[in-house]
Amino acid sequence: MSRSNISFNFVSSLLLLKHYVMESLSSFILVGATVILGVIIFSLFASYGAIYATNALEVQEAQYYSSGLRISAGSPAGNQVPIIINDFNYPNGCIYLVAFFIKPCYSKSASTVTPSCFALINSTSPTEMTLTILGLNSNIIYEGKADVYKAHVGNLELVCTKPGYYTELWIIMKIDCKFFRIGYYVIN
Repeated sequence: MSRSNISFNFVSSLLLLKHYVMESLSSFILVGATVILGVIIFSLFASYGAIYATNALEVQEAQYYSSGLRISAGSPAGNQVPIIINDFNYPNGCIYLVAFFIKPCYSKSASTVTPSCFALINSTSPTEMTLTILGLNSNIIYEGKADVYKAHVGNLELVCTKPGYYTELWIIMKIDCKFFRIGYYVIN
């Protein structure tokens, strides 16, 4: 064999080796990118699933408390009506109350009316809070400032009334930093 033939074979072998190395390197990069992309997509779906599951548990808990809610109203005394709120699924808990006046024509759609003219409870000053109140299907039913009263299940609450108006009382519960309206009551 001549020296030029050996050189040519050596150079050919090097070029062939370089081709195989480049091809395997390209394959390795492609496989690595695919694995990384798969991990990213899995993480996104897992995060969404965790958020959805947490929200679903909060809604189920609110629905559970709502199912045990019982509201009893007494006879009016002046411009106040005595109300006792019991929840057999939450016997010793803390609830939040929002009372507001509505026109009688809105009483049929009381579940969709939003608070505007707030009523007193127990003739005491409320706490003004900016909050988002969710319904039992996790939709936002009110977002803004509201006059809120902190109360306990089983306590007597005196809700103020106003001539010519109905008073709507919302029973709100805080579950994992979210406020859910678990019930409402209209006083006419």
